[in-house]
Amino acid sequence: MEITLSAPASAVIGQFLLKIHIDSGTGHIPSYQLGEFILLFNAWCPAGDMYLAIPGRQEYVMNDYGLIYQGNKNWIHPYPWNYGQFEEDTVDICLKLLDRSLNFQRDPVKEYSLRNNPIYLSRVVSTMVVILRQWDAAGGQPVKYGQCWVFAVVMCTYRAMMRCLGIPTRYVTNFESGHKKDSNLIIDEFYDTTGRILALTARTVCGENHNQEPWKVAQTYLKFKITESPEIGQDIKLILLACNLAFEYKNVKLSVLTPVVEKQPFALQVVIANPLYEPVADCVLTVEGGGLLKEQLSTDMGALRPQERTSITFQIIPFKSSQRQLQVNFKSNKFRDIKGYKTLMVAPTSRF
Repeated sequence: MEITLSAPASAVIGQFLLKIHIDSGTGHIPSYQLGEFILLFNAWCPAGDMYLAIPGRQEYVMNDYGLIYQGNKNWIHPYPWNYGQFEEDTVDICLKLLDRSLNFQRDPVKEYSLRNNPIYLSRVVSTMVVILRQWDAAGGQPVKYGQCWVFAVVMCTYRAMMRCLGIPTRYVTNFESGHKKDSNLIIDEFYDTTGRILALTARTVCGENHNQEPWKVAQTYLKFKITESPEIGQDIKLILLACNLAFEYKNVKLSVLTPVVEKQPFALQVVIANPLYEPVADCVLTVEGGGLLKEQLSTDMGALRPQERTSITFQIIPFKSSQRQLQVNFKSNKFRDIKGYKTLMVAPTSRF
């Protein structure tokens, strides 16, 4: 006998225990545990609140890598980011995090009943700023604050929750945005009697801000809904003077030396260069990529002379096919986060 079960589109998400009860008419009704399963929001289900038409699903649910943008209105620069919502243990960690919310602590039964509401869950997540793997490894201890760009990518990835829970989410950066000062939607500029702009003006304008937008379906309208991190603590503003801001990708070069096939090793050559006219020490190179590496590769590169170039070759065995993004980060005792990335097409094993 074969039985097919379908969860209603309005079902709450979470982990469930599946049992079968057999009534033989004798008064004794034994039960048997068939297994466990996890139910998530379904962007493919037309009856569900999170339904999203093609091609939106691929971009906002399935993509496990992307770019974030930093800088200012005159210098906007992309950085690769590994979302990794399909990595091992991600769903378990996300559900564990939900159980740590204040709402759950106050009334677990009521909180569970609301987990079929993506709007409610997006608001719960927007109050919880953590890096999930570090948070879980540290025993689930809360943190006090997080920068907007960290919050946004965390909420959008396995380090947070939204795509992992099946809620389509995109990452948005805006530059030169006004703060909600006085709630009047006006950017105030202050000048002294000589016409010189005062430093007070800077407090009303945010040079760079990052948000995440979960897909929101409510009654008769559909749209992306911006969720912003709560402003906990006080911002610290720094003015940095840099002579060379644009050396990131010029100083990290990635070359694939052999065909890239699922479950087969391929050679990756990484060439790095010291961008400074002075020696650097404690150089560390890290490599990661969803579907390519299950854990980060980290290599100590030692010291580099001024403008020195060096290379290293890695053997990588991808465990998932389709398009993937390989990301490299290079740092030393005098600079950090020089990044590079390369998009790869991993062929399925069956083709070879």
